[in-house]
Amino acid sequence: MSLLKQGLIKKLFSIETVLIIFIFAGIFFRFYNLAIPLQGDEVIYGIASMKFHQESYEAGKDYVLEHPPLGKWLVGLPSKFIDANYDTFKLLGKDMFVWAYMGYDALGKNYVALRTMVAVGGVLSLILIFLIARKLFGTTAALWSTALASLSFELVGFSRMIFMETPMILFSLLTLYVYLHYLDSSNKKRILYLGLFFISLVATLLTRHIQPLFLLPIFAVCQFALNKNLKENLYVLLFLGLSYYLVFHIIFPQDIIGYGGSRFGYSSIFGFFSFKLFDVVMSLLVRNSLLFLASLCSLGYIGYKIVNKKQKMELNPVLIFFIMSAAMFSILSFPLPRHYIFMFIPLYILGGYALHYASKNRILKLGLVALAIVNVGMLAFYSPQFLTYTNFGISGFESVPNAYDQFSNLRNRLNALNDTERLVTNDPNLLIFFESQKMPIPPAVEPVCNNATISTLDLDNITVLYAPHSSKLDFENDPYICPLFKSKLLESSNVRIIEL
Repeated sequence: MSLLKQGLIKKLFSIETVLIIFIFAGIFFRFYNLAIPLQGDEVIYGIASMKFHQESYEAGKDYVLEHPPLGKWLVGLPSKFIDANYDTFKLLGKDMFVWAYMGYDALGKNYVALRTMVAVGGVLSLILIFLIARKLFGTTAALWSTALASLSFELVGFSRMIFMETPMILFSLLTLYVYLHYLDSSNKKRILYLGLFFISLVATLLTRHIQPLFLLPIFAVCQFALNKNLKENLYVLLFLGLSYYLVFHIIFPQDIIGYGGSRFGYSSIFGFFSFKLFDVVMSLLVRNSLLFLASLCSLGYIGYKIVNKKQKMELNPVLIFFIMSAAMFSILSFPLPRHYIFMFIPLYILGGYALHYASKNRILKLGLVALAIVNVGMLAFYSPQFLTYTNFGISGFESVPNAYDQFSNLRNRLNALNDTERLVTNDPNLLIFFESQKMPIPPAVEPVCNNATISTLDLDNITVLYAPHSSKLDFENDPYICPLFKSKLLESSNVRIIEL
């Protein structure tokens, strides 16, 4: 066999090639079968995202006031080029989620495109993870980092949903990448990267509420820990303060403390604090994948060697990012399990370095590759319920509860009904996926709820499937349903009302 052939075979079976295959396997799962039912808040975020481009900037910003506008605006871009019935958006005012189902036609025609936009953001995040890890630890370690992130159940799951996590992750990584270049640059380039850092940080703060705010203290600590120029450090502190002021006092005015009190029921600022170290540790151990757990074990071993002065590792922004985010999550009371994804961002980068370190041992390398193969198999097994995965099946730490099976069973039962069966419902998924005749429950708003409109409805021989938006309400007492519609139901024959 010639030396050229031997070299080619060696390249084909190198660890770098294997890692690239794993990376593309993770990318595949981000785009595979996106036409599945909408999950939870995807409905309201999808509508808010489309409102920017089909109604107005103010309408999109105000519909979900919980989050700043940039993430929603970006996710909704495809709706500019898709024809659908967007007129119903005008019924949906500020935080009016109870009538979100009225946007089912626009959602049904856009949600795959919106999810695709999020998936593209997920792939761009992988590219940034590679670039950051390569800058800090070299190419092979960067491939490990990217493979670890690509096969993460957490990242795959959020890269497929119309949530604001992926825009937050993408811009957080972009900010971190620019900041690394700023630290390594000088003269005019340093000023340029500082300006880009400021722009990227503002963009990150505009993607999602709460977690991006952690970047302000994180970068403040990074600046004083990694840069000795006191005057420059003070300028950076000023930039950090300006970014907060620009976002939360000019672009998206919001009282953070007041919002937290109303959103989470805290009567004072002290309500924000609680000891949650156990939740943080358990989330680290059982989320993402067994490969991720292996990276944590390797990181722990490296940390042990550093403490015992058997190995050196320079302090860097990624390490500070993880230490500070983990510390903040450990003392704050409000984060939900899905919020911990912010803490995982630096761990994908550090974890890749740790896996590269472990893979220098041939037996460990084979074990890690085997874990990655198992990871791919588990992704296929859990699809599309990626965010319900936990290591060893430990329950209670899933990112998002499983709602797919319950809905799929209901949809299949309904679609098996007689072809003449007609459905009236306020469930957006049923309005999108039910294959026979269907219509939305008329809301109690004048353009829809009037005698002229309701009198034209044929309500004989129908099934009403009512999904209560509050445990305190039922169909009869729901004030958001058109009372004229309820009255006509009483006059109609063969009507079934089922509360989900």
